[in-house]
Amino acid sequence: MITEADDQPNVVGLVYIAAFAPDASESPGRITQRHPPVAAANLASDSDVFVGQT
Repeated sequence: MITEADDQPNVVGLVYIAAFAPDASESPGRITQRHPPVAAANLASDSDVFVGQT
């Protein structure tokens, strides 16, 4: 769908969203513990516990 939208004159941006597809006994936290995201070293939380890229 996105590849069809990128050449339309009224499209100003595209967003790709990653998602988890855990097995019945898995959680997203368990998956990221086994396979940390590449950008994990650049993530930090602020005083309100919002996480962002540093």
